[in-house]
Amino acid sequence: MIHEHLFSALERALAGLVRHFVEMPDAFAHRADLLAAAQHLLMGTAELARPYTTRDGRRVSLVHCHWPSYLCAEPPAPSYDLAVLDPSFVRGRELAVVYNRAGQGGRLLRALPAEDRPWPLLAVLALRLVEELSPGVLDGLEETWQLLAQAEQEARRSYLLLFCRHWDLEAQILPARERLERWAASYPEIPFVVVQAFYDDIGRVSGGRYWNLWTHMAPLPPLDSLPPTVRRPGGHP
Repeated sequence: MIHEHLFSALERALAGLVRHFVEMPDAFAHRADLLAAAQHLLMGTAELARPYTTRDGRRVSLVHCHWPSYLCAEPPAPSYDLAVLDPSFVRGRELAVVYNRAGQGGRLLRALPAEDRPWPLLAVLALRLVEELSPGVLDGLEETWQLLAQAEQEARRSYLLLFCRHWDLEAQILPARERLERWAASYPEIPFVVVQAFYDDIGRVSGGRYWNLWTHMAPLPPLDSLPPTVRRPGGHP
């Protein structure tokens, strides 16, 4: 429970990112823009922006982009879009171990039995920006789920946020729903949110859904609803 205030701050920031996407889905030209916005919001919270001091007296921030896994013995290590260092790990280790320089942090963890390993990471996040929820796009997410599932060995919590800039209720959302539900059930420890937003000269639609355990959630219309006023022939916006 000692870290709950940090998880609360993190999820409030993520709710802000969801609201931003709903209001301005075209503000993010690429996934890098989405990651930059997420890091900015996380660093904008007092709890996560506070610096922490390592055992050798170096001051570090908690939030980092493209953070490589500690547990891969051979490079290249898989990396997380965003990672939040665990303050307890930061305070108890030297900077080279915290930053895993020359693999020092990884060697420390791998030398310990799994049940005795500290968590170096408070949380890891995967953010995906897609233009549709087609079967091919969903196939590409399988690897992301597996990466986050493996992260439980080094992170207290993993998050997956999927942002889609398209709306097709009958052809995409309804067929995808079963697969989204199955993922959420298969990985109950991973908080998961899907957000869709679409704007054009006719109107705007948005919706989404949170799965698994969240403390803070942005208000979202249901993912599978579409106001009649913005329907087009064939059920498409």
